[in-house]
Amino acid sequence: MLQLLCKPLPIKSEALQHYVIRLAGKNGYSLSSMNQLIKKVCNTGFHSYKQSHRIALRDAVFQLTGHHEVNDLFDPHLLHTKKKKAFDFHRVKVCSACLQENKPYDADWYYRHKLVCNTHNIFLIDNCPSCSERFTEKTLSTIKCGSCEYSLNHIFKKQSLPSEDYTQQYFSAVKNKEFMPEKILGLEPFFELNAPGSFQLWCNKSDSSIEDMFNSLQSAIELSFDYEKLRSLIINQVKNAEQKDTISQGLASFKKYLKHDKYPDFIEHFINVILTIKGEFDELVVPIQWLESVFKVKVVYTRDINQRYNQGYTEKDIIFRWKKMHAIKFSNLSILLTDLDCEFINKHSEHTD
Repeated sequence: MLQLLCKPLPIKSEALQHYVIRLAGKNGYSLSSMNQLIKKVCNTGFHSYKQSHRIALRDAVFQLTGHHEVNDLFDPHLLHTKKKKAFDFHRVKVCSACLQENKPYDADWYYRHKLVCNTHNIFLIDNCPSCSERFTEKTLSTIKCGSCEYSLNHIFKKQSLPSEDYTQQYFSAVKNKEFMPEKILGLEPFFELNAPGSFQLWCNKSDSSIEDMFNSLQSAIELSFDYEKLRSLIINQVKNAEQKDTISQGLASFKKYLKHDKYPDFIEHFINVILTIKGEFDELVVPIQWLESVFKVKVVYTRDINQRYNQGYTEKDIIFRWKKMHAIKFSNLSILLTDLDCEFINKHSEHTD
């Protein structure tokens, strides 16, 4: 059975990928040679994102080291297919202070939103302070720049942060790493309200600086906490909807955020704003189908509203009497949704077919 000569214990805070890189450095292997060794054990290298390959990699590392702790290491690469936008697999970020203290590469640094070291409260860095070359996995293995060989153990200038850091406040509630991607991706509509297209740029623009990435993220999170600013931006979106035939057409660009469970924070804010708008968009048409999908209510129709419970309706159902309706006016929306238990519209009520 193949085994490495030098087998340092895995450290709980590091990722499986970094442990493999650390093993290569400790045993004098280049990353290419380490990749070939792992292939001999499990027929796959350590750069694959395929789930079966990642499972095989973990088994191979256990075989090479004999350390059961390998099974507890977080592997972000397993989440690449479904949660790719939540991670920054191509940007190697490190904390200069952590490197000076010989701490391992923190698994959290793979997350796209992780731009600050929580321990030292400084920005992470992703390029050489001497020649500006971007860091790579080889940099982590040799602890020096692959271009100019500048040692990463040198003291870097510590960068200050804004006095208010909303990122830690926003993400601190997430205790399980498996749920962190949902929290990150849930910020997309707040990015888009600030500037259309900004979330895609934040995810895909690899040449952005760490500071610029942080400022964009900070702005989106700050908006999620600032109800008055958020309310103003949502109302502006509804104003744009007035130029269309219905509110659903006017808010088409936000359709996926309003109908998908991935964005609970935004949906809650949006509904709260809609229910507080009074007298501004009374004639705006609200399709019943949009009402059902966004507000997650069930619309039913019956001749005899007094028999609704016998027919299986609940207090959360919206009951329209007699005539099937296709839409209602915006002026009726808040009344309807704030008192679902009442008889709201009968066959004589104003409506839009």
